[in-house]
Amino acid sequence: MNRIMEEEGYIKRRTAEGHEFEPFSIMKLDMDDVDEMKALESEIMAGLASPDAFSPDEKEDILEDMKNGAMIFGVFVKGRLRAYRYISFPKRTEANYGRDIELKGEELDRVVNFTSTIVHPEYRGNRLQRKTMKHALEQLRGTEYRYLISTVSPINYYSLKNMIRSGFVIKKIKRKYGKIADEIDGKMRYILFRDINDDMVKRYSKTIVVNNTEIDLQKNLIKNGYIGYDVDELDEFGDYKILFGVPKPTDIKSMEAKDA
Repeated sequence: MNRIMEEEGYIKRRTAEGHEFEPFSIMKLDMDDVDEMKALESEIMAGLASPDAFSPDEKEDILEDMKNGAMIFGVFVKGRLRAYRYISFPKRTEANYGRDIELKGEELDRVVNFTSTIVHPEYRGNRLQRKTMKHALEQLRGTEYRYLISTVSPINYYSLKNMIRSGFVIKKIKRKYGKIADEIDGKMRYILFRDINDDMVKRYSKTIVVNNTEIDLQKNLIKNGYIGYDVDELDEFGDYKILFGVPKPTDIKSMEAKDA
């Protein structure tokens, strides 16, 4: 194995009595770790209330992505993989999430697919998604890659919240990962986007607050130029609200000037 150490420290593990602290390390994984990734994925899938919340990655696809430079940041506790973040560089293949938001040509070459993130339930609450995001962004800065794109299920509140807190916005809603075709039998997904070259704090007007279950309304807002830019806290029924707004013209002009 050729793991590369990224970070060490202590995190909390949930127990029946409360929690206890354990040492952890974040390492960049290699191909020898894929079987352990799949084992953790299967463990997580078995505990999901709804199978629509997560779309598993095929082992062959992971290995092929790694041959093409994909990076996977794994969180180990006592030698066991307990979480990971998987990003890939799809170029102009059909797997490129940029196609979902109408990116074309050379823009596709600059896309990073934030393919999946998994955290074992015993270690949730340690901001491991944010920790692995930090290491991913550190690796990407100064490279040719610019457009970071991810997919998140509307029923996966915590992943959505973490992505938005990391600077991503909702650009589209569609069905993906279908056996026949995305929009025919796929699973409903938010398509989240971030331009790594644009760190400007965005401001929005015409804000509309929408319940997460109002998918058709959200789609209509996006068609009319709205972007999902924030989420509220979960309520007692497990629902939450999303803030959609129109980017203010000054921000749009600044982004256009940056791209010129």
